[in-house]
Amino acid sequence: MQKKLLRPDEAARMLSVSRWTIYRWVGEGRLEGTRVGPGSLRVFAESVDGLIQRNRVGEAAGSPLEPKRIPVMR
Repeated sequence: MQKKLLRPDEAARMLSVSRWTIYRWVGEGRLEGTRVGPGSLRVFAESVDGLIQRNRVGEAAGSPLEPKRIPVMR
């Protein structure tokens, strides 16, 4: 069973950002969270999954990327 509420450090590890970024993103509305006591924030796991899906790139997201061509110096 997947957890529905994540501690900020758990969400930060999933997204490879700092926990302070998680607090900022909740404040900005990029992630949804709730207070479970004075000073205790929990982030909704669905919100983290949604952020990942909204920011996907490549064919899995429906927009194939062209391979980048690197110029060769001669």
